[in-house]
Amino acid sequence: MREIPGASNGHEGAYVPLHMQSRFSLLRGTASIERLVERLRVLGFNRAALVDRDNLYGAIFFREAARAAGIVSITGAEVSDLPGEGREIAGGGVVGGEAARSVSPDRAVLLARDAVGYGNVCRVVSARHLEATFDLAGSVRTDARGLFVLVESTRLAEALREGVEPGALWIEIPPSIGPRSFAHRKETARRLGIGMVVGGAICTAGPEERSFEALLAAIRTNTLVGREVRAKGEAFGDRLRSPGEVARLLRGSPELIADGRAIAEACDFDPVRTEPIFPKCPLPPGETAYSYLHRLAQEGLRRRYGKGITPEITARLQRELETVHGSGFSEYFVVVGDLVRFARSRGIPVVGRGSGAGSLLAYLLGITSVDPIAHRLYFERFLNSLRDDRPDLDVDLCWRGRDEVIDYAYERYGRDRVAMISTHNHYHCRSAFRDTARAFGLPAGVVDRVSRRIPREIDGTLDEYFARSRALREYPRDRKAYTAVLRLAERLRGAPRHLGIHCGGIVIGDRPLDRLTGLERAAKGIVITQYEMESIERIGLIKIDLLGNRAISTIRETTSLIRKARGEEIDMETIPDDDGPTARLLREGRTLGCFQIESPGMRTLLRMIGTSDMEGTIAAHSLIRPGPASSGMKERFVRRIRGLEPVSYPHPDLEDLLAETLGVPLYQEDVMAVASRITGLSLEESDLLRRRIAEAGDDRSMRALTNTFLALAVQRGVELPLAKEVWRMIARFANYAFCKAHAAGYGVLAYRTAYLKANYPAEHAVALLNNHQGMYATRVHLEEARRRGIEIRPPCVQRSADRFTLEFDDAPASAIGRSGPGRPTGAIRTGLAQVRDLSVPVRRRIYEGRPFRSFAHFLRRVRPPRRDAERLVLVGGG
Repeated sequence: MREIPGASNGHEGAYVPLHMQSRFSLLRGTASIERLVERLRVLGFNRAALVDRDNLYGAIFFREAARAAGIVSITGAEVSDLPGEGREIAGGGVVGGEAARSVSPDRAVLLARDAVGYGNVCRVVSARHLEATFDLAGSVRTDARGLFVLVESTRLAEALREGVEPGALWIEIPPSIGPRSFAHRKETARRLGIGMVVGGAICTAGPEERSFEALLAAIRTNTLVGREVRAKGEAFGDRLRSPGEVARLLRGSPELIADGRAIAEACDFDPVRTEPIFPKCPLPPGETAYSYLHRLAQEGLRRRYGKGITPEITARLQRELETVHGSGFSEYFVVVGDLVRFARSRGIPVVGRGSGAGSLLAYLLGITSVDPIAHRLYFERFLNSLRDDRPDLDVDLCWRGRDEVIDYAYERYGRDRVAMISTHNHYHCRSAFRDTARAFGLPAGVVDRVSRRIPREIDGTLDEYFARSRALREYPRDRKAYTAVLRLAERLRGAPRHLGIHCGGIVIGDRPLDRLTGLERAAKGIVITQYEMESIERIGLIKIDLLGNRAISTIRETTSLIRKARGEEIDMETIPDDDGPTARLLREGRTLGCFQIESPGMRTLLRMIGTSDMEGTIAAHSLIRPGPASSGMKERFVRRIRGLEPVSYPHPDLEDLLAETLGVPLYQEDVMAVASRITGLSLEESDLLRRRIAEAGDDRSMRALTNTFLALAVQRGVELPLAKEVWRMIARFANYAFCKAHAAGYGVLAYRTAYLKANYPAEHAVALLNNHQGMYATRVHLEEARRRGIEIRPPCVQRSADRFTLEFDDAPASAIGRSGPGRPTGAIRTGLAQVRDLSVPVRRRIYEGRPFRSFAHFLRRVRPPRRDAERLVLVGGG
């Protein structure tokens, strides 16, 4: 037995699968992570390596599932050379139990022995996707430290012999290898002076998955089922065999199994981190992240509060700074604050949202625009030293400027240290059926016609849905091939299909990200992480959400139009909280086109509670959630605000806490404050109690929490009946409460859009039409503008731009958008981009060629195709 780095000599043991692949080996592996782990458990394995093809997509999922099953996971990847680098490889796969010869790119299995090895796995996998001149042998030689390398190719073994440390390079021997292939590899190993170990790609969890593997191969190679291997020169992988079966197959070479276990036991690295990895930010000379953050906070304090700074505000800021510093979040706050400052310097509006709105520090840095003191928001709901989870700061940006901010992050912090987070996109019902049907050769017309009638998601299986669907009665479920399509499409449903880009999540590392995660390039050319959001957090990286928000863009364009038409500068952060026109708009529920308050249910709620100010808008965002309605809190609040029920408090000491919400807890912060007041717990401890109530999964856990709460309350001098009443209230509501900081972030933005609609309807309507992506079609917003007395003018080749524009003829600028007797109302000119199918080149020539003296002049200058000219005539474009 050979000496293996990190392993004790002479170790004996059972077989360990070192080359196992899941469905994350896209269209290769057949089994989900859960299925693989369950199969490993049933077969009695206590260690296994997941090495998906050219990726680490499922590494963290496998680690978590294996750990829960008592199995030690080994992290690694199978990395292939670029297409075109193929060599003839003996025993490239297993078909019918015999070794096959195939032409395919060389492949190497890389197993992480330690932290350095894990970083090198990530580095090689990333290089495979990002480097146009990637060379597998050269890349592995460069980053071989901390790795075990398993290969099947003789050529690759020869190329790696000098670059990989002794005992780390091995030739794989599939359990079912034929005698001739075994002899060939044994001779190669002897000649090169390297060892052999049991291996071979395992792509199925059991023999019953062969038909599904054939389907995946057909889809992958764009051929028909039954021709996929022969057409592309690829062989199937092996199945997961029991330790006893492998021992019988290799009974003449037990050292192959023993060496495999020794390699597995030498791999001692867990990619999951308990300590967060914070970005490194450029700092002024002589500053630490904390000192710089402290200075920025003091500047923000003077800017936000001026002469209104109180001892309460100063003390809270100091407490937050100490907590942030103690948690290691100083650099994170500095980085997010830097991104926000850049956005504001470029005129890109920013609104922070989520629980971060409860941070005074975030408010002072300009990350959020909600004053947590005025709205009584608690920092402990955002960052709590007693919690294990890591909070993040979510920032909404004008969607037209978001990419500029992301580009700044890449340039500022290094393109090798910044990446967008991926999403893992999966097969849904329609796509699963379509790909399966094509692989079985069903007629294209049938595939298209049937696919259109399948929803994205269904209840039950595809076969059950086809059986009960009238629209799909024509599908011949009694024919063998058609039945197989439904059966295998159901297996394909839910399988990973490709990576997408997270809507706004980016990560910034303290080192090159290709040492922390696999990277690849998305279809749009952006570098993304192979781990999705959950796995990114598990390896310690902190995400920053930079989300594009069209409501912010609407506000930005509205204020720009006001500036141009009226000469007025509107500072949205200083608009009055109790503006009269806005109050009327809210009370009457005329909030179509206003962020988050335009749905029928929300407009009804606004009328029910008579919302008239920003605080009421914030409350509405909590009341509309299912929790308050199902717990009875919504009904109680509505009755009290309408005077149908007297306001009361479960305990006199809670009146100042719940007066704003009429004695009804509406928010998670209310639960925290009430628990703290009654029990004497700190706000951090109260937040932990709130979470434990929400997570209590059985009566025993709930009884323990009840007893603890009541005991603490009685110790504080609260009478037991009153303590029980308070407990019933918060225990019932903690499961459903909504975060007030989150409601405040959205509520402030909603109020601002309502303010602009109420006071500057024409400008707001134009901006909304140019930016909206809400629940209503453009025609609905056009009709709403007409109801408000705003004229909608058709497209015009003389006057229209691409987008909607504001026109006011000869009216005074101060009158634009103001309706009423004697006041001209601004008009909205429809843009040429609204003319269906009018080509971009024609629109460009229109802008360059006008003004036009006549229709004939227009035709000569623009030279529009007949269909484009007809479209313009039909919409009255002259």
